Amino acid sequence: MPTTPPRRSGFGSRIGLPDALRGIRVAWTTSRNLRIEGVIALLALSASLLLSVSPTPILTCIALVMSLEIVNSAIERSLDFSSPDTHPLARDAKDMAAGAVLLAALLSVAVGLTHLGPPLWTVLTKG
Repeated sequence: MPTTPPRRSGFGSRIGLPDALRGIRVAWTTSRNLRIEGVIALLALSASLLLSVSPTPILTCIALVMSLEIVNSAIERSLDFSSPDTHPLARDAKDMAAGAVLLAALLSVAVGLTHLGPPLWTVLTKG
């Protein structure tokens, strides 16, 4: 019978901080899409700062898209482990998780265009 690993002590361990940080690191190193979204996030955040507009909507979209990408990756890995053979329900779950990321990404583009578009247009048409 498998044994439960001993619990760590300390504040950070009680809230699962080391495990959460490890999960982010694993997602970053294994998910090409997350790294691409990270680059796009840095570009959008830089644009908001250079255009002197509030970064709050951009940061909110970054958090949403990247969090959903990590959840999508976790779902995919869990299903690959538990259902190594192709199963229609596993495929549906993977597609739904990917759809959630796509929806958040598309809406984030809309937020970016409405939030960054007007000040960017002003800068581009002044010169």
